[in-house]
Amino acid sequence: MRHPSPCCLPILLLAAARAMAGDAVDGLKPGCWMEVANSALAAVAPAGVKPNVIAPWSGGAFDSKRDQLIVWGGGHGDYSGNEIYAFNLKTLAWTRVTEPSNPPAKDVPYAADGGPCSRHTYNYLQYLPAIDRFVSLGGAGFWQSGQTGTDHLDAFDFQTKKWAPLKAVPPRAFGIGAFSAVDAATGHVWQHGAGGKCLILAQYAPEKDTWTTHGGQWTEGDNDFSYYLTAAIDAKRQVMYACGGGALWSWKLAASGDIKAEAVTSTGDSQIVKAPSPGFEYHAASDRFIAWSGGAEVFALDPATRVWSRLAPAAGNTVTPSKAAGNGTFGRFRYVPKRDVFVVVNDIAENVFIYRLPKDAAPAKPAKVGR
Repeated sequence: MRHPSPCCLPILLLAAARAMAGDAVDGLKPGCWMEVANSALAAVAPAGVKPNVIAPWSGGAFDSKRDQLIVWGGGHGDYSGNEIYAFNLKTLAWTRVTEPSNPPAKDVPYAADGGPCSRHTYNYLQYLPAIDRFVSLGGAGFWQSGQTGTDHLDAFDFQTKKWAPLKAVPPRAFGIGAFSAVDAATGHVWQHGAGGKCLILAQYAPEKDTWTTHGGQWTEGDNDFSYYLTAAIDAKRQVMYACGGGALWSWKLAASGDIKAEAVTSTGDSQIVKAPSPGFEYHAASDRFIAWSGGAEVFALDPATRVWSRLAPAAGNTVTPSKAAGNGTFGRFRYVPKRDVFVVVNDIAENVFIYRLPKDAAPAKPAKVGR
């Protein structure tokens, strides 16, 4: 029997450690949380830098191809760096994917090296499987003044590690607090403008690089959508919901003509609606919207009845996640389809948390009584 040479041992040990990391996630029991030890994002920051990429209104996206949570943010007077960070669910480790532009861009869309300006990223970051790109659907709160923004749709290619522009976001569909979601049924992304009036809903088809608007100015009434909303799409019913800051809205995406927002009245354990930009995802297997904003409790919304349920942690759970970031969670709470878990990060100096829904996330419906 041949034994590995000493020089191979570090590689074999690393491979074994990575396999064990993936097993730990896959072995997470229903209704339980997992805290990933030594998983603070700050540990992979450039030397001597405190990368303030979460606290200042910053979001994220989930790359289903590479099984990784992407975090990108900063902006205003908070942080000038525009580097991308990714947390891999297989290795349970962060990677600094790119280096910050030097010098950084200041109040303009791009730095001298072509990298997009550091910005607040709210809920307008998405990963688009149809084109395998991580995208920023416009931008707002640029470093350094916070008073500049852009309609540019910037797309990042993880193969080349380069940014490239795509078709610009339509007027009034971007801006401070814009919220977006990807439709799993079509691969298209829908985005609504926020932070002001005269806003519109728009749909982006990545395979064609085209936008379609679904509502002109004022078609939704005198709505001033705040920057405390996070969106998700019920692909089964083709309805987009946006939740947070005391409001719950919906849009019927299959409707013809202008698509107007509906102010949704929900019942049950609905206190999560008051949270600023909570984590908010649609979970197809349970047919529920799943929302979270700190702590071990999770909330599930039944889109058929619009009733919320509070999902307490399982009896054997020993982990309570940290408090959500004060300005909101946005897209840093994401569903991981390959593993049927959720992943979230709240602060650059804190560990990453992973959660699996309880088996009864979707309560059984009463059986029909027949003769």
